Amino acid sequence: MRWIVRGDLDGFFGLALDNLVQLLLIETLCQFVLGFPPELIYGRVLPGAAVSILLGNLFYAFHRALLLLKEEGLEARIDRHVKVASRLREGLVGLGFSPLGPPNLLSNTVACFSPPAGVDANRLVRRLRDEHNIYISGGLGPLRGKTIRIGTMGTQADPEIIDWLLKAIRASL
Repeated sequence: MRWIVRGDLDGFFGLALDNLVQLLLIETLCQFVLGFPPELIYGRVLPGAAVSILLGNLFYAFHRALLLLKEEGLEARIDRHVKVASRLREGLVGLGFSPLGPPNLLSNTVACFSPPAGVDANRLVRRLRDEHNIYISGGLGPLRGKTIRIGTMGTQADPEIIDWLLKAIRASL
């Protein structure tokens, strides 16, 4: 199972092309049909249009997320994240990883773990990306190179995806 499939990239580039065409159309109409001066077009109209397109896309994504949440139900969504986070934590501990923090403070949406002794966290992140097409993050600030971070939100909060991820981590150690 892949997290990003061909259709996702097609959709992204289709949306990007659509947005570009909208901005070019606005620029052309403002300049040649309405006779707006370039200062107004490039200083006000296009930045405003770009912001409105961005906000429209964000609103659409937020609306879709709310529909998915309504469909699943809030309690079911929370329960799913609790189960998946627990499955990930148990699997990582079984591979020799150590959680960063006491059990009662661990998040159900992101996991931060120190790898087993002798395993370079940055190398593990690179191997997962290069060999398995899996994108996780390394630690930040003083934890850089010492920890890995794995998100378990949204569509990734699925037991099959967690099992696939743990299998890939095991193969990459």
